[in-house]
Amino acid sequence: PALVLTKINVGRIAPDGQAPPVVPKALVNACLAAIAEDEGVDAGLSFASGRFAVRLPRVTVMGSVVEGNFPPYLDIIPKNNDKIYTLCVPETLAALSRVRSFTDEESTSVRLSFSGCEVEIAAKCQSGSGSESVSLASSDGEELEIGFNPQYLADAIGACGADVVSFKASKPNKPAVIEGGSVLALLMPINLR
Repeated sequence: PALVLTKINVGRIAPDGQAPPVVPKALVNACLAAIAEDEGVDAGLSFASGRFAVRLPRVTVMGSVVEGNFPPYLDIIPKNNDKIYTLCVPETLAALSRVRSFTDEESTSVRLSFSGCEVEIAAKCQSGSGSESVSLASSDGEELEIGFNPQYLADAIGACGADVVSFKASKPNKPAVIEGGSVLALLMPINLR
């Protein structure tokens, strides 16, 4: 599974001592699309009675916030991921798309093998196997082999909306973090067989 957190700087929106509201992803995307169309204008933001509104000159986007008590989600983000690689997004997503055709219902993971200035993305299933090497924008030089669900990995990388993303991990069985732009994604690895 993946947890994707998007940070948008909107100033202080919750009273002191209260957690900021949780807004559904679809609502955030609708707001970002509306704001992009009215680039350079100020947007009004309000929360009241479980409702959320973004007011722009041409449109107002409204919706409900997610109600409930949530754990302190920032506490689950690993802080000791010492293996850091910078991925070039277009090349990585293209390679991942090609290699992922070698997954099936029984073999649902892709293997990322970081070594030197490259990452090899590989998958194999009963009908064959495939791999592609992609150059890294930068690397700490440490080797790492880790597996992921290819859809979750592609979604996390693509959600960043950046040309390069930072991929941080510590061990093959510990969560990895992908950061780019204002997005931070937490990915749980899959055991490699």
